[in-house]
Amino acid sequence: FLTGTRGCGKTSLLHQYAIQAQKARWDVIEATGSDALDQLIHYVGLDARTNKSRTLSPSLTIGGVASASLGEVSSAFETIQPASLLGECLCQRLSHLKFKEGLFVIVDEAQKIEQDDIVRISNAIQQAKTAGKEIGLVLGGLPQTYPRIRSFKGCTFVRRMERQRLWCMSVSETIGFLMSTFAQVPEIG
Repeated sequence: FLTGTRGCGKTSLLHQYAIQAQKARWDVIEATGSDALDQLIHYVGLDARTNKSRTLSPSLTIGGVASASLGEVSSAFETIQPASLLGECLCQRLSHLKFKEGLFVIVDEAQKIEQDDIVRISNAIQQAKTAGKEIGLVLGGLPQTYPRIRSFKGCTFVRRMERQRLWCMSVSETIGFLMSTFAQVPEIG
């Protein structure tokens, strides 16, 4: 879990992780918080099925002389949430990787991820890890994102993640830099 203030280089570092993982022959998913679950669902090849129902009322009419109703037939398709199958499909997909080491999932802007989405992602990745699949997850976001996501019920996998903090400069370093810069400008100094 990579945290840091805006502009400190989180996105650049995450992209470098992706490049290095690809060089090491890993499949890579680079996503932002808002589309991370959709990206993983797409990777495993799941499609969302919607609730559909159909009613047929067949009848027979003979040239205005007679008509008959054959009854009514109805069918319904239950809604399937692709995220509920995610862990199983992820394991299957990783079992069929050829010439790849595993999957590396990188989620930038983790502060934008919905609670249900990170729980589903976390559980799917934990299921794949438990099944012995090679999979890595790196989340990047603002400092307050880490404790917020760790507090989500159902994110036990994320709670075990190592946190790395990026800082641009300390306050004293920033003040020192500004003072030395302004001292070089005669109109300000």
